[in-house]
Amino acid sequence: MEDFRTLQSLTRGLYTSFQVNGSSEESELTAQANQELNDFVESRDWFPTILPENGKEGVLDLDGSILVPAIFDKVACTYSRVVINASMPIIVINGGKYGLALTDGKGSLLLPCEHDDIRLDETHAFFHVTDGGKTMLVSPNGKRLTPQTLDKVYGANSNIIVVQSGDKYGLLDLNAVLFVEPIYDDIQVEYEDYVVVLKDGIQGYLSSNTGHFIPKDPYDNSDDVEELVMCY
Repeated sequence: MEDFRTLQSLTRGLYTSFQVNGSSEESELTAQANQELNDFVESRDWFPTILPENGKEGVLDLDGSILVPAIFDKVACTYSRVVINASMPIIVINGGKYGLALTDGKGSLLLPCEHDDIRLDETHAFFHVTDGGKTMLVSPNGKRLTPQTLDKVYGANSNIIVVQSGDKYGLLDLNAVLFVEPIYDDIQVEYEDYVVVLKDGIQGYLSSNTGHFIPKDPYDNSDDVEELVMCY
């Protein structure tokens, strides 16, 4: 618990340093606060503890409170509390099948233990849920972001997640929470640019409102204005 208070204090110091007027002083204070925060984070183990009990496993938070009671065959992994907050569901295993347990101290299941595999994408904070070789993406509150038809998911440090089913490509726009079915022959994603897709030999853009295909050449040469899917 004391570690949490120290972390919060150092984080507030880093935030406060950004509010100081004067670029020279601001830069110096920010660098100092950031170094203190980094040194403290690196000096501690921020991972919750696996709780073994009567042949079962659960999870204890850093302050010793129970996030998940020891009622599962195995806890697949825990997440650094610096990166992921305590409300993120925990991947658990029962009978060789994967599920998602809420960190409510009761072992309530967000997803039942009936899946072949579940893993967390820490960069984007959603889960890959796989059955029979097909994957769907699920949010931390259990919302299905895609259907379970995906063969591959290509991660990237942006709002655009490219997905593949067979030899066709689609995407998930995390900003708009927009899923575009994998029906395209190719997809080009460049940072700070519009996403370009290829279908039947024709290049085009995607509407950020509906995801529908907009042929590139007519759009580029017209006065039409429509919000397009863009990589940030």
